[in-house]
Amino acid sequence: MKQMPLVIIFLLIPLFGCASIDESELYGHYIIEFPFGSEELILYENGTYKQIIKIKNKKDSIFEYTNTWKYDNEYDNIALNEGLLLTKGFCEFNDEYKIPFKGRVLCGIIKYTPFESIRLSAGCETVFYTKVK
Repeated sequence: MKQMPLVIIFLLIPLFGCASIDESELYGHYIIEFPFGSEELILYENGTYKQIIKIKNKKDSIFEYTNTWKYDNEYDNIALNEGLLLTKGFCEFNDEYKIPFKGRVLCGIIKYTPFESIRLSAGCETVFYTKVK
């Protein structure tokens, strides 16, 4: 009788542990919102991505940028080659957001259950890209 609860726990772990991600699940549109604007990140199947940045209350407030990305399934992250950084420090606005970062911008993949939408870390501990389509 005492072994039955242990068996149930092992059967439930896949439902509540981190869900494994297939690269094809990552393709699509992600949105992140800040008080000063928003960013849309689109991951394409061909290994390219597009960042669309919209700044509130600013002339020429929409900026688009395209480059390549790669999925690292060993570390569960996405590497954006020379991505744009909309924030610096503790989610503060980066005035130089139009200048690509020299190197890779890493976004951790967050998906706890198979039923949950994928989120990507964005360098701010409290704000995430959320997959919308």
